[in-house]
Amino acid sequence: MSKDSQEKKLNFKKEANDLVSCFNNILENFSSKKDHELYEDLWHLRAELEILTIEIQHSLDLESSLQKWQKNFFKDLKGTSSKTKAKTKLDEFKEVLVDFSNCSSSKLDECYKFLWKLKEIIASVLSAFPAEKYKWINGEFQKEDEKVFEI
Repeated sequence: MSKDSQEKKLNFKKEANDLVSCFNNILENFSSKKDHELYEDLWHLRAELEILTIEIQHSLDLESSLQKWQKNFFKDLKGTSSKTKAKTKLDEFKEVLVDFSNCSSSKLDECYKFLWKLKEIIASVLSAFPAEKYKWINGEFQKEDEKVFEI
């Protein structure tokens, strides 16, 4: 294996560990954040995961079409717009990520699977954290402004 290739894999592993740490940090601060803040944090994390998984996929020369394990994962994946269920799903995957630390740069394909699954789980629960709140006001949905209050 070339030095350049090994260095690239180490960079992937470092970036992957940083993203997993970010995910854990989001879950640790979950109850102290508003829905739109959680949405932003999760959306940005999912975007970073998307970029990294594409880079790893290209590095591993994997096909761009879905593999069997991805199709099976999608079959079992159930999204939710319930904040409670979303938190549960994210916590469950956090426990799966304990095994992520065992992924070494020599097992980049395993790291890819963990990161890809995390990305898809986040995507499946984003609707539980609306970026903006809407309320039924005067017969229509209007954006709720948290700064406005009635006297």
